[in-house]
Amino acid sequence: DTGESQTLYDPAGSYVRNSNIPRGSGDMFDGADANLSDYEKFHENNGSTVEFNSLDTTSQQEQTLIENMLNLGGAIPFTCAASVSTVLDGICGIESSSIPGILQENAENTKCQK
Repeated sequence: DTGESQTLYDPAGSYVRNSNIPRGSGDMFDGADANLSDYEKFHENNGSTVEFNSLDTTSQQEQTLIENMLNLGGAIPFTCAASVSTVLDGICGIESSSIPGILQENAENTKCQK
């Protein structure tokens, strides 16, 4: 995050933004709707465990991530890890995986962690 704005990608997810505006087809949220604390509370209130990995990305990498999100768009149910992995593929050395645990492991072992 460059501090300019935040973007949250929740492919195949159920997150409802604070503004209660219906989800768009791209599964992306920005501005106040991209609040990680609200996102975490939403999922924890629905019984999920939420873990975050922070990546020390460059502005160019962040632009690539947003372009990847826009190009991939939303996802069908049960493909969230595969979609996130596709968006992250190659950023900070993250390798693509459709398996959530492997994606988590890859994110924990990146070359550009904060």
